[in-house]
Amino acid sequence: MYVPDAIVRHRQQLTLRGYVRQQYGYGRGSYRYRSRHGGAAHFERPSFYASLVARAFASGPAVGLLTLGGQLANVVGYGREAARGR
Repeated sequence: MYVPDAIVRHRQQLTLRGYVRQQYGYGRGSYRYRSRHGGAAHFERPSFYASLVARAFASGPAVGLLTLGGQLANVVGYGREAARGR
């Protein structure tokens, strides 16, 4: 059913641990998706990720650290899933 006046609110109240687990899971999911849809991983250039983190730190140290930590958790999740060969 289509409801043009519908309002959807999505509000997450993650703890730091929950945020890191979420990002780790995104990395695992990314590997699984890529391995089932063409295989070869396409990643952005390192400058993209450096710029992403730099812009986050420009918003404040907490935002920068969360972004950096999230990206690292994502990479670890991707790597763990690749090592498992799933």
